[in-house]
Amino acid sequence: MKSKLLFFLMVVAAVSIQWTPAVKESNKSVSLKIDYKFLNIEEGYDHLNKIVVSVDGEEVGASKEQVQSKPGKFTVKIPKGKHEITVMFMAYYEGVWEEHTIENDYSYDCFVEISEDFKRSTKLSIVVDLDSGVTYEVK
Repeated sequence: MKSKLLFFLMVVAAVSIQWTPAVKESNKSVSLKIDYKFLNIEEGYDHLNKIVVSVDGEEVGASKEQVQSKPGKFTVKIPKGKHEITVMFMAYYEGVWEEHTIENDYSYDCFVEISEDFKRSTKLSIVVDLDSGVTYEVK
């Protein structure tokens, strides 16, 4: 009798663990792992920078700030499914965070826009070459 009761309690515990909000949430989102680096930084222009990640036009996270000469990594949770992702590089210049774009007097627009169907965790590798522009690879 005790073994049947113990078995029943184990089944109930297993089922209730599967239906907790944390587990349900993990089934609805995936990780986007971003690594990035800058090449050909001109002496005296090693700005503080960070990336800001948006999903379908809504900001979902920002990396810590660091100098451009140091490669960065950032992971953000995004909902499963088809989404437009924007990774915008921000530069800290004269006390203000600004988008690293031609419009703000930088040599290149430093952002990546991708459209993917996110079914599982994905890796995005970005290289910002300040002599030739931005390249990226989605894995």
